Amino acid sequence: MLTRAAPLVAVVLIAACATAVSPPFAPAFKDPVWTRLTPRNAPEFISGSEFAGWDGGFLAAYSDYTHPVQVHTSPDGVVWRDTSPFAVRVDPRAVAGYGSSAYLLGWHGGELVVNRTQDGATWTPTPLPLDKIPTEVLDTESLHATIVTGEHGVLVVGWANDLDEPNSDLYLWYSPDGKIFPQPDIRPTTAVGWTHIVNAAATPVGFLVVDSDLATTVLLASPDGHRWEDISVGFPQDAPGYLFHLGANSSTTVVERRPVEDTTRPDNGHHIWYRRAGTWHPTDLAPGHLPDPGVVPVQDRNLTALRNWGSGFIGAGGTTDGLVGAVWTSPDGSTWPKVPVRANGFDQTIVIADVVTGNRRALAFGVPDKVGAGSFIWQTDPPR
Repeated sequence: MLTRAAPLVAVVLIAACATAVSPPFAPAFKDPVWTRLTPRNAPEFISGSEFAGWDGGFLAAYSDYTHPVQVHTSPDGVVWRDTSPFAVRVDPRAVAGYGSSAYLLGWHGGELVVNRTQDGATWTPTPLPLDKIPTEVLDTESLHATIVTGEHGVLVVGWANDLDEPNSDLYLWYSPDGKIFPQPDIRPTTAVGWTHIVNAAATPVGFLVVDSDLATTVLLASPDGHRWEDISVGFPQDAPGYLFHLGANSSTTVVERRPVEDTTRPDNGHHIWYRRAGTWHPTDLAPGHLPDPGVVPVQDRNLTALRNWGSGFIGAGGTTDGLVGAVWTSPDGSTWPKVPVRANGFDQTIVIADVVTGNRRALAFGVPDKVGAGSFIWQTDPPR
């Protein structure tokens, strides 16, 4: 896959140099330089922790489905406090933040609730209307959901994921301000029962929703949370795999396609695909450079998060064997150079779980290799 991406990059660079007009992407795209913080009262971020940033600061949440969700907030990444709103069971990808508010999605009794905070201390709960949801999937085990937010509003995506439900619809609750949610729009899905995975993202140009199973990948894009376009045409459907992370800017959509583990396939691993001018192209995360740690084959490069980063993108992760964390940046979605690991201290953690921006700074959150090792947080200036 790396050899296929190189000619494409060369063509793009030649075209950019040969024309007198401005290039389509920002010419100055600098890798961030990270400084580790010394946080106070922060929880130890373990695998499964989720993160969000907003104008008021940062949010970290964790739930193991058997205990009440633990929520901690911080104005700056240094001072943290427990602000758990109440005992809710949350799904993965259940936190989001943008602008003046951060959100936590979860169950409270029999209600699916969007909890909103602006100060990081007090929460306003808004139950989602569930009248259109079939009775047989209206429980915490069958109805799964995720929440995303950006400059175009707040979107909650729900779906049934149950052995007894061979097919399910997508339920799309949209709110322009995160305060009032009407009944959901309903879209049929061709995904098959419990084998499908749904993900979503808010982007500077709207929203993305992906529904993938072992045979089919459906990618939907919307500028407003209501009108949806299927952008799956040309995306590879010839091998089983799931889409876990996705993002977009004004010209490019980027997704991580994670093939099902199959040692007989030489290209098995984590692959980046980007769509530009209606066409999908493959590329990969760069391995880095020796003697920096974590230089591994493509199938051992592990992506845990993908975010917009200024005019481009940023990815967090590490190696599949959990030896070091890693951060990749991309100015345009086609190339993904790796930020130096040791120089930024990412060799102190087993993985960088996420990178989020809030309150005029960006934080990277690492996972320790053992209990009691403390909290791993790095800070850098946000993209401009």
